[in-house]
Amino acid sequence: MEESTKALKNRSAKNVRKKISILMPVIMTLFAIICDYAFEDLNRLKKIEHPYFIYFMAIVGVGFGISGVASLLFSGYGEKYIPKIKFYSVMLLAANAANLITAKTDWLPVIYFPSWDNILQTYIQYSEILTECVVASSKLYLFGILYGGIAGIVLGTAIGWSKRANYWIFPIIRFIGPIPTSVWVPFAIFVFPTLGGASEFIIGLSMAFPIVVLTSSGIQNIPKGYFEAGSILGADTLYQIIHIALPAALPQIFVGVFNGVTMAFMSLMVAELIGVQAGIGWYINWQQKVMSFPDVYAALILLAFMCFIVMKVLFGFRKKFLGWQEGAIRW
Repeated sequence: MEESTKALKNRSAKNVRKKISILMPVIMTLFAIICDYAFEDLNRLKKIEHPYFIYFMAIVGVGFGISGVASLLFSGYGEKYIPKIKFYSVMLLAANAANLITAKTDWLPVIYFPSWDNILQTYIQYSEILTECVVASSKLYLFGILYGGIAGIVLGTAIGWSKRANYWIFPIIRFIGPIPTSVWVPFAIFVFPTLGGASEFIIGLSMAFPIVVLTSSGIQNIPKGYFEAGSILGADTLYQIIHIALPAALPQIFVGVFNGVTMAFMSLMVAELIGVQAGIGWYINWQQKVMSFPDVYAALILLAFMCFIVMKVLFGFRKKFLGWQEGAIRW
């Protein structure tokens, strides 16, 4: 009887702690709002029309409140959301600390360390041009990784499958791959008829190299018995490549794609300096020249968000197509 009573008490205490932990992100947003309202602004780079940080934290707090209620009502959602609560709470606390240091003190030079209000105001004032830049960067980036991904898989398959291709092509790939993409800018401008094509080449080049290396390595590490069995059953070369080699090498191909899209984001900054008239990299370079660092930080946050979306899509593809080899890849 006593043991069952203790078990009930422990369960009830655990439920109380769970509900309190669910409220932590909301508490952190309320704390940030109170701090921003209570302390006087001492360090402003530009005139702030509205308390954008307070508005943003209020929206975030409502979002976390809805997520907390949903985690209590739907167990499946709660299993995904509750383990991340500590991380969300610490990030909100860090954002509040950054706001206090940059806006409420004069410890840092304001021109280089603008407050959140200055950064958030950029999104309101220049929403049209920032949207145009995001669309332009997305198009350039997607075309670049598409061309680079196709080229990487084709070359990697050829190198991994054919000893002749491995002998002649792979040494060139190993020589070209580590060279920084910025070195290829003059070559790209000279070879390609348009500056857009040159920019896509720079992004595609950084995308292709890790895919070539890991695709060829994945195919070369496939047990020979798979191909011998295919030959006995009458499979020709093309069939073995499409239905045996590429599926078996898919985990390593995905690792190559993951590395490629990350490197392509770094190359995007270089590619957008080749005469394009819009884009996140172009916008950052422009704002750096005029020393408008709130705009620079705002654009960098947008770039990070774009990278986050791409990573989410990649992990979704991995879960869908590589569920049969769970644990075979480590990202």
